[in-house]
Amino acid sequence: MNRGKKFGLGLIAIVLISLIGFLTFKKIDTKVAANNAIPTILVHGWGSSKAAEYPIAKQAATEKKAQFALNVVVKRNGKIKITGSLSHKKYPIIFLVFKDNRAGEKKDLIWLHRVMLRLKRHYNVKTYNAIGHSMGAYVLVAYNAKYGNRSQLPRLRKLALIAGPFNGILNLHKSSQPKNGELVKLWDDYYQQNSLQKDGLPKIIHPEYRYLLQHKTNFPTQAQVLNIYGDLKNGTDSDGTVSTISVRSLAYLLKKQIAAYHELKITGRQAQHSNMPRNNHQVINNVVNFIWGK
Repeated sequence: MNRGKKFGLGLIAIVLISLIGFLTFKKIDTKVAANNAIPTILVHGWGSSKAAEYPIAKQAATEKKAQFALNVVVKRNGKIKITGSLSHKKYPIIFLVFKDNRAGEKKDLIWLHRVMLRLKRHYNVKTYNAIGHSMGAYVLVAYNAKYGNRSQLPRLRKLALIAGPFNGILNLHKSSQPKNGELVKLWDDYYQQNSLQKDGLPKIIHPEYRYLLQHKTNFPTQAQVLNIYGDLKNGTDSDGTVSTISVRSLAYLLKKQIAAYHELKITGRQAQHSNMPRNNHQVINNVVNFIWGK
């Protein structure tokens, strides 16, 4: 082969390699977040789905404060499927969906950690906000208490929590409760059984709260937290699923640990546990303003 042919083939090879590199870069670039993007991750609760917090995301998108972006689905076998794009979105919304929505807080915590690693490594997510309802609220707190500001993970900015069972779930013998296994132990609270001491520490400490106590100093100090709880005002001091004491037990863990901690009490019929993120405009407005407001 003469020198001219060799040069021509070499040139073609260089062009092809450059083209493949360009296309690969463009493919990745259509998915990843910009360096200044602040995604918000929404995590649902026990037996629930992304429908629980969809009204919050919809209002934020309607008001042009955020943009729908990714759907992250954790399958029953733990495999993660991600669809959508973060590209050209300053405040992208990410729905996290557990297909096994009755796996419990321990498995959810493992899965959330894997998702966050994926978002940092493959989607350039450096900082984030999050919204959690019910067990999703607990899992977000437990995740941040365990992993804190580890460099391989995105850094927490704001956290809105709705009806989080941080220190027990009311045992009301509902058909939706687990009937056997380790998860039964989570439903171990009763109406007006617990109370907060002068320093805010609950008198009765359930196992899931003890876990948070043991890890509370890891919680990211730069975080701002809005903790929302419901009181039906029917004499139960609860939202029908979680007692006000269980939700408010979080203050003892975080109030002196983080940059800002706020509580919001919702009362009346619209303070029902499942209803708050779906239909309560006071909850929706406060979460939208907290997460996406200036």
